[in-house]
Amino acid sequence: MKIDTIDRFLKKIAIIAIIFISATILPAQRRTAKSLDHELAIAPLSASSPAGDDIKMPARVRVELQKGINSARQAMRKKKCAALFGDLSNAGFRTVFDLLNTYADNNLIRAGKLDANGSRFRNEDVGATTVAGMGSFTNAKGVLQSASVITINQKGFYFTSRMSDSNDVTSVKGHGFEGLDMSGIRGAVIIHELLHAMGRIPNDSVELLNDRGKQSIANSELVRRTCFR
Repeated sequence: MKIDTIDRFLKKIAIIAIIFISATILPAQRRTAKSLDHELAIAPLSASSPAGDDIKMPARVRVELQKGINSARQAMRKKKCAALFGDLSNAGFRTVFDLLNTYADNNLIRAGKLDANGSRFRNEDVGATTVAGMGSFTNAKGVLQSASVITINQKGFYFTSRMSDSNDVTSVKGHGFEGLDMSGIRGAVIIHELLHAMGRIPNDSVELLNDRGKQSIANSELVRRTCFR
């Protein structure tokens, strides 16, 4: 075989090899369903829980959480609503929107059948719980900062719109959501829990206070009157 013939043969092999390697390493980029879900989510598709388990929320759940975030953000545009949070600089946040975005972007607002302590929710009437010190985020100075974790009850009225007695939560009077539609209720739940995370409203644990939810209703009523009227 002549030298020029061998040279052409080797070049063909090299071209075929390059095409094969390129096809293996650089496949066509596609927007998968998971990619779209991630864009709608307020948290990564998979994150570590305090117990070390993966948190994987269904797409529908992530979308409903995002609706609550959007509703809360809209309500926080009202000066009197933002004023409930007071000065957040000592907590490392510039504004209420910085607080909301930080919690959303760092998986500090999530949904589940268990709270951040691994405890089951009492029933469908519990919208969410906030557990201090169970999460963290990197602040503007690049320092890891401790944070609360807000868990929305996946079986609660936030998602089902139903209370434990099967009544529609939008029709229930005297529970802090009177006159609100589901968009408002979801936003109110998020704001309520963020206020707990910042220590701006009293602890309303029914188990701790044994008050049949009176303090929780009072806190919800404060949010309703201030942010959604």
